[in-house]
Amino acid sequence: MVKVFLIFVIMSWLGISVAEAKDSSPAKFSNTIARILALDNKTIALTELEKINADLTLTTLEKYQVLKVLATTHYQLGYLKQSIVILEQLIELTHSNEMPKLHAQSQKMLGIIFYYSGENIRSLQAYQTALAYFEASEPPVAVANLHNNIGLVQAVMGEMPAALRSYQQAEVLYGSHGTRKDRTDIKFNIAGLYNRLHRYNIAIKMYLTVIKQRVKSHDTEGLALVYGDIGVAYQNSGDYLQAKHYLYKSLKHHQANNNQYHTASQSHNLAELYNHTGQVDDAEKFASQAIELGLLSNNKSAYAGGLYNLAVVNFRQQEFKSALDNLNQSNREINANHGNDQFHDNLMLMSLIYAAQNQTEQSLAVHLKFTQGLHEKNNQAFAMQLAQYQVELESEQLKQQVTELNQKRILSQLTSDRADQNRNIQVCIGVLLLFSGFVYYRRSLEIKQKKSVSCFGQKTD
Repeated sequence: MVKVFLIFVIMSWLGISVAEAKDSSPAKFSNTIARILALDNKTIALTELEKINADLTLTTLEKYQVLKVLATTHYQLGYLKQSIVILEQLIELTHSNEMPKLHAQSQKMLGIIFYYSGENIRSLQAYQTALAYFEASEPPVAVANLHNNIGLVQAVMGEMPAALRSYQQAEVLYGSHGTRKDRTDIKFNIAGLYNRLHRYNIAIKMYLTVIKQRVKSHDTEGLALVYGDIGVAYQNSGDYLQAKHYLYKSLKHHQANNNQYHTASQSHNLAELYNHTGQVDDAEKFASQAIELGLLSNNKSAYAGGLYNLAVVNFRQQEFKSALDNLNQSNREINANHGNDQFHDNLMLMSLIYAAQNQTEQSLAVHLKFTQGLHEKNNQAFAMQLAQYQVELESEQLKQQVTELNQKRILSQLTSDRADQNRNIQVCIGVLLLFSGFVYYRRSLEIKQKKSVSCFGQKTD
């Protein structure tokens, strides 16, 4: 059932319906794509797709469809570099053939692959290129999804105020156009911001709400992700038992589904947990696993984090050279991909290693770098709080404007009612004056008539 659903999703993405694959007159090409998508052996699928891609008689749209399936299949197999190469061909194809919608969708997909590859700057560039078209031509939910993706990249890069703005833009659109799942997903991402800013109590509270909602919707993949993040929040808040409980729940799900990328992430998290609790053997085991799977799945964040945790183990064992080698390798990965939090952790440990070796100058230099980074991080946190305050302020100003508008409406209504009353009184007075004048005129006329009759009688007598 899951396999059929995945085939349907990919075919929908390509603009091929199930009905077309079976019944349409140019059905041969669509049927071939559908058959390849149904193959269990994705390596064979890749070989067949490459053969089709080499066909010089393909139309532009057929070429687009083949390249997109190729990129997707490489991504499913964890071959992210190959997926990127094919998507870049796809972008060139859609650009040169003036296909703006497909070009924007290809840019968005490239942004997704770059994000999972740890290529954060390139991911952001691809997303922002797609955003211009999406905002002008795509449905609100599609625009919200893109803002949400942009926020994820900005958060990883440490650009918290920018990430908050992106999430808020997505949240507004989801509020009026999205599903309950959309609103749950954005709450999950905002909780991640609080986690990165060390506001663990708030993050945990939000994560628990997300867990309840995802349990109700039977979103097992989403649950595994939130289990991992709430585990990290519990670990950083010092609740190691809860951290271990949730991290293992996440790890077991990803291992059962043979997902090397997320297994690498949770291995890194568990290595860090065991370093916190001083369980060196377990820390070394999971750090090594994070490094191995991080390389295999191109999970650069887990790879860099695994190297850091292995360096912590080396430091405990006074293997200072190995520790520095691992940290330098981690830094090379981080500097290329802007992972600020990990970089600060690496600098702090480097400073300790140099101090332990009595290399005071190097220790001080690294320490100064660390404190500078810490100040920048604190500034980011302050900027985030300022952005939140600005949102709250704007919300209060909006409420005040609504209140003032309502008061003006009430005052206008009262003024209008008073004017109506005055007008009615004036009309009544006018009518009364007319009636009084009429009565006076009739009375005067009657008096004159009586006088005339009296005079006439006197003459006849």
